[in-house]
Amino acid sequence: MPHIHRHGVSEEEARQILEHSIEDRAGADNSRVALGGTDGGRYLKIIYSPDSEPGSVFVITGYAITGNLSKLSEGDRRNNMAHDPNKYPAGWNPERVEALIAHYETQTEEEAVAEDEAAFEDNTQTFVEVPNELLPKVRELLARHGH
Repeated sequence: MPHIHRHGVSEEEARQILEHSIEDRAGADNSRVALGGTDGGRYLKIIYSPDSEPGSVFVITGYAITGNLSKLSEGDRRNNMAHDPNKYPAGWNPERVEALIAHYETQTEEEAVAEDEAAFEDNTQTFVEVPNELLPKVRELLARHGH
C-alpha cells in the first residue's frame, strides 16, 4: 500500500495534485514538492520524484496541510520497509525514501516555511507558470536531466 494511504490520501487525490498543482518545486534530496487542492476541497502536499518512464512519477509521501500529521513509530517503519512492494526509480531505495519521509513528517511549520522560502531564493532555479496539460512533459524533462 502506498505511504500516502497512511495519511488518508488516496491515489486519485495525489493524481489530482500532480496534474493541477498550484506549486511544484524542488524538495529535499532531489525530490519534488507539489501543493494544491483536490476536487473534494482538501489542500495537500505531495512529495515525489520524477521517473524516467514517460508520464510517470514516484510518489514518496503525501498528506493534508493541517499541521497535525500522524507519525509512525520506528518499528512500524522498519516493518513496512521489510514488506515493501514498490518499484523504485533509478537512484531510489527504501532507505532513501524513508529518510525523505522522516524529513518531511518531522518538519515543524517554521522549517517547512523556511524550506519554501529557500526554494524561491535559490538562484539556480526559476519558478514558471506552466499550463496543467504540459506538466507531465515538464516532469519528463526534469527526470531526464536528473532533477
